[in-house]
Amino acid sequence: MNLDLLDPKLIVIVAMVILVVVVLAWLYLRKHRRTTAGLRQKFGPEYDRAVLTHGSERKAESKLENREKRVEKLKIRDLDSTEHERFSKRWESVQSRFVDFPKRGSHRS
Repeated sequence: MNLDLLDPKLIVIVAMVILVVVVLAWLYLRKHRRTTAGLRQKFGPEYDRAVLTHGSERKAESKLENREKRVEKLKIRDLDSTEHERFSKRWESVQSRFVDFPKRGSHRS
């Protein structure tokens, strides 16, 4: 098979393939920038700590996205007033023990 590199059909096909590759690369980069911006906004300083901890944005973003998915599965709800009061008193008790006896307070329940 003899290819004529000046064949208009071949030039159009090559141009179309290049255009598709460029568009796909542009879409990928746009999605990546949007994902990065969203994670930076949502996690704030934690995003930068994750990058330092994991050594790259890609790894950090993967970990943060996994964390987001885990949290979405949790059944988070507001406490009713009785629960709120009980947990508040318990928290105050734990805090006061920690302040008064820091070594012992963190090990008691």
